[in-house]
Order: sequence, then C-alpha cells, then structure tokens
Amino acid sequence: MSAHSEASFLERWWGLLVIAYGVIFVTCICSWMPTW
Repeated sequence: MSAHSEASFLERWWGLLVIAYGVIFVTCICSWMPTW
C-alpha cells in the first residue's frame, strides 16, 4: 500500500473512527457513572 492510498483510506474512515471512539467513550462514562 502506497502512502497516498493509505492517506486516502484514513481520510475516508476518519469520520467513522471518530464516531466509533465517541460512542465507546460515552458508553464507558455511562457505565462508570450510572447516576447520569
């Protein structure tokens, strides 16, 4: 895989990765703080 195609891959999936990590982060926060 060349550097250019790798960069395109990261740009393509960057939004989905951010959303995925955000959901996991919120889930962890909710599990540690059930009072929310």
